[in-house]
Amino acid sequence: VWGLQFEVGGAASSYIPTTTASVTRAADQVTVDLSTFAYSQIADTIVVSAVMSEISSGTATLVSIDDGTNSNRIQALTAGTSTLICRGTAGGGADQFSLTPGTVAVGTPFKVAIAWEANDFGAVFDGGTVLIDSNGSVPTVTTLNIGAGALSSGKCPIARIGLISIYPRRLVDADLQTITS
Repeated sequence: VWGLQFEVGGAASSYIPTTTASVTRAADQVTVDLSTFAYSQIADTIVVSAVMSEISSGTATLVSIDDGTNSNRIQALTAGTSTLICRGTAGGGADQFSLTPGTVAVGTPFKVAIAWEANDFGAVFDGGTVLIDSNGSVPTVTTLNIGAGALSSGKCPIARIGLISIYPRRLVDADLQTITS
């Protein structure tokens, strides 16, 4: 037997090589420079498919599109124990929208979509009603962060993120419902 690993918690992590002392590793987080693919900046949609392995109190960011600061960002995160929040800030950190499209449950797969263009923000959870905020500016962003935000003081989610899709336009509400069903 090789590579045996014991862990405290509800879900296993990737293999952590150790010797005789215990080791703590950084949380899994992926960062993608948006200039490496066609990213609009004017109107976009992001869809996240995930399963929470554990839900804890506090804030845990599933995905954040930001400029490396908390001043310009669009995020999907859990807050409290299971509330899903989609929010955006722009122009020095001023809130542009904050929508709460649903609640997540441990072990239950879900999809959430966030769509935006100036004065037209939308969020939908599992094909439900599209929540709309029709007033706000689109933040200027440069980076996609999976598993946390640029300067996130919250926790990394204990989740399996199966798929992230970015569309270079603000999808219409009916399409948002269809792709999250």
